Amino acid sequence: MSATNSRFGVEIIGSGLCLPESRLTNHDLEECMETTSDWIVKRTGITERRRADQSNGERTSQISIKAINNALADAKIDVSELDLLLVATMTPDSPTPSVACIVANEIGAGHIGAMDINAACSGFVYIMSMADAMIKSGAYKPLASSGPIVSHGLLTTRLLVVAQRFSLEMARAR
Repeated sequence: MSATNSRFGVEIIGSGLCLPESRLTNHDLEECMETTSDWIVKRTGITERRRADQSNGERTSQISIKAINNALADAKIDVSELDLLLVATMTPDSPTPSVACIVANEIGAGHIGAMDINAACSGFVYIMSMADAMIKSGAYKPLASSGPIVSHGLLTTRLLVVAQRFSLEMARAR
């Protein structure tokens, strides 16, 4: 990394969320599995999950679109300011096109870079690490990353918008 690029810091400037309406509680799971709500809560802390209803259009891309629009509003930036869109999912709408490309098109991001990362539960950590490295390289400025997981109809979505910021403290220290 060059001295110029090492001055770039990375910060989360906005976040957005989209949760499907349908809920699946631990008590629901008790009815179809040999488990108890207490057992699940003690080991995971989870009391309920959200279920994507594909018959109502709740697909990975549609949920990501809502979440990223919320994140852009929270960050107070326009979609035209994005340089790259990363989506971590093991449950794309289809093998191709990628969820990231569908989302980029639907939110009106133009011809920005867009790619999916398939790394199951750790996918969100991977895209955040990639976002950090890509911003610090100087190749991208604002970028968005989304980590929707739709598995067997269950869904959780986390979305963070990350942007390059110049660190005045580091610059003064040189």
